[in-house]
Amino acid sequence: EDFFDRQPQGATELFPGDFPSVEHGVYARWDTPLLFRSYDYSGRKMKYGLKLGIRLPWWPQTANVFYMELGFSESVLSTGTDGQRPLAATIDGPTQIRVIRGADVDYLTGLVGENQVIRVVVGTATLLLPGEGLLFRAGEGSAFLECACPGAEYLVGIACESRRAKLTDELLIELVVTGTLLPGEHVFSLSCKNPDAIISYVMNWTVGSYDDPTGFPQVSTIDTEATVQGFSVKYSMSAFVRWPGSAASLFDPRPSRRCGTILAFSLNPRNTSVAASSARLRAPVGTTFAIDCLDDLIIDASLVFGAGVPPNRSFDELPPVYTCRGYEHRAYLTWQVPLEIGPLYSFRVLSTNPEVQPPEHVWTLEVDDQASVVIAAAPVQRFADVSLAVSVDSLRLPGSLIGSGGSNRLRISFTPTLDAQTISIHAPDGYSFGSSVETSACTGLRLQGKALPQTTGLYLVVPRLLSCSTSQNIIDISLDILHGYSYTLELDVLTPSKDTLPHLFQLFSTAVGGSLGDEAWVMSPNLFLGLAQFGITRLEGDAESLMPVRNQFSIAFAVQILENDRLDLTFPLGFVFPGSGSDASPCPVAWISPRLGPIPKCSCSIELRRGQEIPLCSVSFFANMSISDDDLSSSLFTPWPVEKPLVFEAVVVNPAAVPPLFDNVLVASLTAQDQTKAKGHHRGWTIMPQVSELSLTFASNSILRAGAIGAALLLDFIPSNDATILRINGSKPTGWNFSIAILCDIAESQMCFKPLPSKEQDASVMEVP
Repeated sequence: EDFFDRQPQGATELFPGDFPSVEHGVYARWDTPLLFRSYDYSGRKMKYGLKLGIRLPWWPQTANVFYMELGFSESVLSTGTDGQRPLAATIDGPTQIRVIRGADVDYLTGLVGENQVIRVVVGTATLLLPGEGLLFRAGEGSAFLECACPGAEYLVGIACESRRAKLTDELLIELVVTGTLLPGEHVFSLSCKNPDAIISYVMNWTVGSYDDPTGFPQVSTIDTEATVQGFSVKYSMSAFVRWPGSAASLFDPRPSRRCGTILAFSLNPRNTSVAASSARLRAPVGTTFAIDCLDDLIIDASLVFGAGVPPNRSFDELPPVYTCRGYEHRAYLTWQVPLEIGPLYSFRVLSTNPEVQPPEHVWTLEVDDQASVVIAAAPVQRFADVSLAVSVDSLRLPGSLIGSGGSNRLRISFTPTLDAQTISIHAPDGYSFGSSVETSACTGLRLQGKALPQTTGLYLVVPRLLSCSTSQNIIDISLDILHGYSYTLELDVLTPSKDTLPHLFQLFSTAVGGSLGDEAWVMSPNLFLGLAQFGITRLEGDAESLMPVRNQFSIAFAVQILENDRLDLTFPLGFVFPGSGSDASPCPVAWISPRLGPIPKCSCSIELRRGQEIPLCSVSFFANMSISDDDLSSSLFTPWPVEKPLVFEAVVVNPAAVPPLFDNVLVASLTAQDQTKAKGHHRGWTIMPQVSELSLTFASNSILRAGAIGAALLLDFIPSNDATILRINGSKPTGWNFSIAILCDIAESQMCFKPLPSKEQDASVMEVP
């Protein structure tokens, strides 16, 4: 009654009733008649209210509403003019109750004296400001539990202290916010050492948020604290092992795959008797057990290693499991009888693998009063550091073929966890790698490996392509992939021709020997609306480095060009306009169709690529011309029709080096108020760069006699481009023979390379990877 108020803020009149009677804890009712009036004598509307104290629930309920009804005492819901229940209303209750949610203390093992990791999961409902924070109390029995603060990756904007309560020696973990901590789920990983003595009871943890955690126990609660079951300290079981699986046992170590794991354990003599055994099985974080996991346990001795596969180890069959309850990466098992001491029990359990291998990738088991050591789980065979990009993020140009001017480039980077003999890519529907019957399929494929810091041996590797086949959105490549290297794969691709939602690319390998390899998924890029047409015609000049060329460009968009839209044509890296760098140089762009168009604006910026400054140039037009009726037919008017070409010519200077295939594209885009409306591309033309500072001499001590074996050529040059093949052709005089030659780098790596077999069966030609 202390909270009762008959006229709270907002009410104009006194509530016509006294403190109500309360039924079942949630019904407030007034049994005496109450007189309400809608208007006073002056016609003023009258507003009533009341204030009652109420205890909040721990969680918002499904029907989280307050209900008020006039005429509640009527036993029958009457209708018509004699109804005594004329009015009712619902009012939504609070949706955000300030309480710690989803709290969990996830420990690896309760084994006595064992070093382990404890994951504390806490869900906060309230924003925490500087000075406020979280407090974990490990409960009774934690006086001998040692835990350090989480690592720096968990403490961004948080200060931590691990200490003991002054009177009880209870373990306290204080997390004080130095910035802000947003509401939501937070995970903290504590490195701990279990007590050196058995603790038979469970240490229950208390998790809460407070105004000043350092002042405990004199603190004010922000989100109501939660008490979470921790663990007891157990002595060691006799044995716990994981045995290798196979396809027959449904072993599949790839990410997010259903996988069978074969485990075995043996118990030591018990300190106390039990009427029926129970167990806690913990898998790596990210593993998922079914809620009802009884059907996922295989205990039949003839099936543990797979149907028809004879066990290669001696073990006892596990007694029938009575219940199996899965909760995320933990499964809780019960039996109706106590498990025997001494036998080595083995069973197989099915679960879903983590998507990403967690830091503590281990299994543990607790049975009755005994706990296991941690044992390593099978590594998750997932490509690491996977990224994907296309040269231009736009839909397909109509009529494009693999390798043609409208063909896009796909770049995938990945790091394998094991050696592989094949790589396969499954692209989403709409993408195409072409068909193996097309001569252009696979011709644009490039793959290079770069050694990881811990890898010894060659820094760069170019795997030898053994075979390649494509079937629309699938490509299969046979080649040697080595773990210890990160790889970048580039190949020609056609993007979808119509707008689709982003989907997943699937990348997977076959390990050497034919077993399961790595697997990963990566999201496809968002694609802009494409072009209806993009053509390039050479008008003047040659495709030689540093030479000016004049080209005609014909571009049609798949959307209307509206007033103030901006059209950009961006050239590949390294192309510049004649006289670039001089403010007095005109922009060498002229309209052809329409004859009159917006004034072009040429500009160049500098891109830093691999330590080199390379120009990136473009020409822009703004569709904001003032056009008279007489010039309408020969001018760029707005709205410019869909698929109607714009034709203009431009002069650019070829770069000194050929741009990489991925970057050698001209990009046309249409923008409205910094929002891209459409975008498309055309591949750049081929350039013949020069090798500079070339010299070729006989090395000292070479045998110079005609027809003799043992001569050594000394070749010096500076390449303009990166390359994967060095080709030397002994054309004049005839008779050169490189069939038994080797190539040695005497300047940098001091390594030697054997030449590839000559495709022309010509001994005067040498190709070295």
